[in-house]
Amino acid sequence: MHANWVISGIRRPGGLKALSDDIEEGGETAVFLDAAQRKAVIAAASPAAGRFFRGLELTGARTKELAATVVADFDGRTLRLAHRKGRPAKLRPRHVLLSAEAIEFFKEQSKDKLPGAPLFTEDGETPWRRHIWAREMRAAIAKHNTMSRPKEISASRVTLRLTASVALGSASCCKSTESIH
Repeated sequence: MHANWVISGIRRPGGLKALSDDIEEGGETAVFLDAAQRKAVIAAASPAAGRFFRGLELTGARTKELAATVVADFDGRTLRLAHRKGRPAKLRPRHVLLSAEAIEFFKEQSKDKLPGAPLFTEDGETPWRRHIWAREMRAAIAKHNTMSRPKEISASRVTLRLTASVALGSASCCKSTESIH
């Protein structure tokens, strides 16, 4: 399983061409971050935000789905994710089969926590809220840019889009888009 992040407005040497579906409403271009860039953003983030971003990378979850997970959602092999969709908003649960690396990561996240406790928190108690993780993502990108000028990631508006693929006999794919301002 792997995940790709998209941050709009990234300028890369060599002038990457955007696909028509990668152009956002405001005309900005969304470009996938490669593994090294994702690792750099996670490393530049605060410890709590880095863990949350790593969880997103390992699962391909929507940010709201991962923020709402509790310890009981992890069964040692899969992670239950859920979001509301439609009118009236209906809960849409799904289970993500985790890689060995992801299983170890989620075991560490759930260690010494009660079943109803959030897996990821912004302050040790409160589950991640959109404006807080968005602020943390912008701060991580800014910190990364100040630490490594030649490999700068430039984003006026950040779009985090994750795609995950799992090959189990037949390939399945889930895709989501979350924007932060």
